[in-house]
Amino acid sequence: MNPDTSAGANPDEGPHENAGEPNPSGLPPIRRGPPPIPPELRQTAPKAPPPAERFAKADAGAQSIMRVGSVALGFGYGVIGCALIGWLIDWLAGTFPVWLLIMSGLGVIGGGYRFVKEALALVRMPPKG
Repeated sequence: MNPDTSAGANPDEGPHENAGEPNPSGLPPIRRGPPPIPPELRQTAPKAPPPAERFAKADAGAQSIMRVGSVALGFGYGVIGCALIGWLIDWLAGTFPVWLLIMSGLGVIGGGYRFVKEALALVRMPPKG
């Protein structure tokens, strides 16, 4: 701040005694706000299609990925569920790890059967869209 000016007064702001001449500091006046947009850049945005049309293909792809994930998770849930049941039987009977191994094996067999059955049904399913 210039020591010659009174406190709170800024020589670059507000009207000056010599209105047609440059600011006392010699700098161009400060512009407030954003610059104006040239007319050739002013145009309206294209109207977006409705969401149903926009996401139709994306939805079909996402649904097929979710179906494949569901088949894979079904196998894992079968194995984990049977293993937990086997662990519970072993804990109650005190026969660790006999039932855990038996039920884990049944989980792998049952989960594998379900996986193959659902995967084949998924391959035979006609694509949507």
